[in-house]
This record gives sequence, C-alpha cells and structure tokens, in this order.
Amino acid sequence: MSINQSSTTLWLLNIEHRQSIPLTPFGWKVSESNPCWSPDSSSVLFISNRAKGGSSQIWQVSLVNGQPSAPTQISNYPIAVSNLLWSPDGSHLAFSAQVYAGMSMQQTLEYDEMIGSIPTRAYTYEKLMVRYVRTSGWLVGAPGSHDDDAAVVHKTLEQVVRRSSQPSVPRVGHAQSDHGIVLSRTRA
Repeated sequence: MSINQSSTTLWLLNIEHRQSIPLTPFGWKVSESNPCWSPDSSSVLFISNRAKGGSSQIWQVSLVNGQPSAPTQISNYPIAVSNLLWSPDGSHLAFSAQVYAGMSMQQTLEYDEMIGSIPTRAYTYEKLMVRYVRTSGWLVGAPGSHDDDAAVVHKTLEQVVRRSSQPSVPRVGHAQSDHGIVLSRTRA
C-alpha cells in the first residue's frame, strides 16, 4: 500500500440538507464511476474495478432509509465494461465493452491473452550520442575521454544503458533522460 495512490468512491449528496455520505467504501486503487439510479430510486448501479482481478464490472448499492448497503457485484464479464445506462422501466441495462471486430467478449479476452504472451522484440544500442550543455559551450563525451565532465556523462550513460537492458524497460524508438542524454537505436 502506497501513500501516493488514491481511489475514486461514490458519494450521495442530500441537496436540501447539504450533507454528503459515501455510497461506497474506500479501497486502495479502486475506481468507481458512472453511477446510475434505478427507476424507483431504491438503488444505484455503477462501474467499479473493486473485484478480484481489477476488471471493471457492474455493481449495485441499495439504499435503505437513506443508508447504503454494502456494494454487490452484479456482472462478471470476461472483459471490462463501461458507460452504464438503466432503461426507464428498469427491465434492461445498456453498457459498452471494447471487443475486436467479429469477436465475442470471451474471444476478445483470449486474443488479448495470446497477444500478451508473445515476446517483445528488443533493440541493441550500438551507438550512443551524448549531448551535454555547460555554460562554456558544448561537450561531446566518449568512453576513454579524460575530461571530468565527459567522465560524468559517460558514467550516466552506462547507468541508462544498464537500466534499458532490463526487461521491464521498453527499448523501442528514441529515449531521452532527465540529464539530456539521447539514445539512438539500431535494430538487433
């Protein structure tokens, strides 16, 4: 649990008394949106990722004497859903789900899993161009340079290259660090 993470919860505002109460309890990394009143105003449907696995699904909170019940998950589709709408007579729900052309929700999930299992192509950096600015002008640093500034730039480059060779760091296209170091790529 990190202090830099937040959540989106739903709230109910009594307009007459100007008082707010939470409709949904707080949960780390939980996102809740798109609240939709039932036609009889007895409950609220909403989209939330609070379920195990984090997929956005349809949830419901009932209101008893103005107090919300615990959220209840009412959908369990294989992929995330969004843009919820309840029909005026309460007999249907409309929502959207991002699927591939001609595929069902289940087929979309299976295709996404297959695409995710394909190894990523990697690139090897063979040339590194260094651009370093100091008040007296430009300096081009290269391995073996005896200039103190060039040595600092070279050491920073080694750290960037070391980090870029880790699998979790994308190595596609051009990358620029906060230190003005530009990496050019060549295909492996």
